[in-house]
Amino acid sequence: MGQKKRRKKKTAASSRAKQKPASGRPRFDFADAEVFTTATVTLGMRLRKELGFKYEDPVKSLEAMGLPTEWADEAADEMERLLVESQRGPGRPRKSAEELTRHPNSQEVSLAVLHFLARNPGAFHKRKERCYYNDDFKLFVLDTLLAPDGLAADMTVRQAAHAIRMPAHTLTAWLAARRKAAREKE
Repeated sequence: MGQKKRRKKKTAASSRAKQKPASGRPRFDFADAEVFTTATVTLGMRLRKELGFKYEDPVKSLEAMGLPTEWADEAADEMERLLVESQRGPGRPRKSAEELTRHPNSQEVSLAVLHFLARNPGAFHKRKERCYYNDDFKLFVLDTLLAPDGLAADMTVRQAAHAIRMPAHTLTAWLAARRKAAREKE
């Protein structure tokens, strides 16, 4: 009696597991436990074979578990395709450093910084991993380079920081302090 129920259930699951969308390509409902298990076992056995582990024919494993075998390969193919498509990092795809930092004025900004540092020794120094900037350098960056008519006026913070050769978070902090001081004056 238990076998008959299982067969009926298997038949019902089999009929709802594979749906033909308008494109004619089979689509599987992986929320259905039977479909998911069938695809996972089949895909797992394929991977075991590829990795050189003990291999057992997926059909034998599925039959031993009482799972359908007719569409197992198709379901495994579909699951593998979905897994490959879903492999990407969190968030938006990263842009390359070149895309983020390249600006037509980058070289001019870098040269202006180099000339400033040559005329003002001690405006910048590095101790261990930390960089130190004096107030003259900070004013040069904020009042000259990032001024509305400055060389870096139309750059993003990241582009300007790259051209100046300083960490973007430092430049962001300087700009935030400048905005806060301007608000407090008002």
